[in-house]
Amino acid sequence: MAHEFGHALGLPHNRETPEQLEALGYALMGSGNYHLFGERVGRDKGSYLSQAHATILSTHPLFTRSMQDIDVDAKVEWQDLSFAAGAGEYVVRGRVTTNLPAYAVVAYHDGVERRMDYDATSWVGPVSGTGRFEVRVGALAPGEYQLRLRCYLRNNTKQQLEYRFALDDTLKLPVAELERQTIYELHARPAIAARDAGALAGAVEKLAGTDDLLYQRARAYQRLWERPEAPGTPLAEIAADVTSVALSTVAWESAEVGWDRPMVDRIGTQPLESGARFHDQGIYAHANSRFVYKVDGQWRRFVSGYGLQNHSDGSVVFVVKCDGVEKFRSPMVKEWTEEQVEIDLTDVTTLELIVEDSGNGKWGDAGIWFAPRLER
Repeated sequence: MAHEFGHALGLPHNRETPEQLEALGYALMGSGNYHLFGERVGRDKGSYLSQAHATILSTHPLFTRSMQDIDVDAKVEWQDLSFAAGAGEYVVRGRVTTNLPAYAVVAYHDGVERRMDYDATSWVGPVSGTGRFEVRVGALAPGEYQLRLRCYLRNNTKQQLEYRFALDDTLKLPVAELERQTIYELHARPAIAARDAGALAGAVEKLAGTDDLLYQRARAYQRLWERPEAPGTPLAEIAADVTSVALSTVAWESAEVGWDRPMVDRIGTQPLESGARFHDQGIYAHANSRFVYKVDGQWRRFVSGYGLQNHSDGSVVFVVKCDGVEKFRSPMVKEWTEEQVEIDLTDVTTLELIVEDSGNGKWGDAGIWFAPRLER
């Protein structure tokens, strides 16, 4: 109950470091709910509330008994952000300008392999009267990580920055990569959230010069905003001398998806992202989904990439049927990688593109047919 009540108070999961485990036991917001009374029965050291989460609760209205500024949303301007490697740790420094007094920056250093936050260690740094802060993040190990920096204000509201990076066996921090991500977080992400085309253009200009994932993502949003949704063209209206057509520009006979609505070339306001690639064309096919096209024997081949939208947490199976006969069934897809399928359409009348939920429910099953096309 204490663990779940912590979530109700706004606390995410966090785990303990090996040193904390030896000295204090298990973090309550990690697996501490299974060890809460361990010390009473001599099994282990029991459970404790992490420093970061105690800091967060220190401004919660249920603990301060104050409703001052409770309806004011956090406005945080991050400035002078820098990263530095240390001995077995890294240091994040910076300054914040806020609309209410800020008192702490909490860092969650979270392994992404499990796609959950249970592996996140939490670290806290106070914010000075001039807005300066320094957070030291330790307990490092090789792997891929997400860093979430959260600035907390006096009324318990927060604003967050997100970083992704990898550490090899040397544990060397990729400082230049994190500096690039800072540009994206401070300029591109707010512009995207506000749908501000002018601000996004400025962010793209700041990111230009390196064709990395951050620049590609910002450009993908730019292109998406320049391309309004439009009805598909019936296949029967496509001229006979057209040898290849993007299926996302074609009108389907019928379509259904397991979440939201059938869409092409986007997921709501997001571009289609496949691992380290962005696609301007594709079909959103959240499981369980089925798209039917009448090809009427006029096309020779169907070619498409397939996979999960980047960072989707689901697992799916892709299926292609021709005139009701299954011609392709993928293995279960649960990684953020893109595979390819090619189907012979000779004498085929009806093409069906199906995404199944792999038998474990449809949560996070954002399957995508990437750049699908018909060829003569």
